[in-house]
Amino acid sequence: MRFIAGLERELSERRTALLLQVVDDHKAAIEAMRLCWAERRIDGMVVTDLWTEDARIPVLEELQMPAVLVGRVRTDTSLPAVWTDDAGAVEATVDYLVALGHRRIARVAGLAALDHTQVRIAAFRAAMLAHGLGAPPVLQTDFTWEEGVRATRALLSRRDRPTAILFDNDIMALAALNVAQEMGVSVPAELSIVAGDDSQLCVLVRPALTALSRDIQAYGVHTARVLLDMIDGRTPESQPEDAARLVVRASTAAPPA
Repeated sequence: MRFIAGLERELSERRTALLLQVVDDHKAAIEAMRLCWAERRIDGMVVTDLWTEDARIPVLEELQMPAVLVGRVRTDTSLPAVWTDDAGAVEATVDYLVALGHRRIARVAGLAALDHTQVRIAAFRAAMLAHGLGAPPVLQTDFTWEEGVRATRALLSRRDRPTAILFDNDIMALAALNVAQEMGVSVPAELSIVAGDDSQLCVLVRPALTALSRDIQAYGVHTARVLLDMIDGRTPESQPEDAARLVVRASTAAPPA
């Protein structure tokens, strides 16, 4: 919602409306794109949740529709992107946890098809390897509370259970707090938890969650500006956003001796 608010803020200044359409899959998305463009109901498109292999991108190029990608710059298209350094944020988080003394660190990731999921997993594994910690456990999910519960239970049931877990979003990290309480695992004395997104939920729970924080509304504003430039006939460059910063709260601490 904060990202949409950023889009709206910039578009409203140009008296441009934002049309939000929810679809089931890429096939439905492509059908909607073709119809809206053919009927001239839209002037351009913001493309979110990019897949590693994304069927929408060649269609956008075929239609020659102004569009901006919310994600890293890609080699399979010349469309501009507004992106943030996901890899750097993950590496900084691993560095912080290792500095606290953690050696068994796991990651609960999002959907495997998403490009940013693969970027974050690769960065996590590389950071762990750089610290000489070997291949860490990585569980992939659909970002939901239920999957966060399932993944946390699986990790905390291991004989070599992790002393720290990084979650790809705030909802799954909150679910982990409940599972830890259910299993009698103290946070942060026995388990440190880091959320991949920051939100009000992260500060309303106890202990408050350490999280990666981004200016999501500014992300939306900058994305809208790039799209408006394209609609006006300019060829904007891809634009990097500030990397997420780690906000340390009470859910992380040194591991048990």
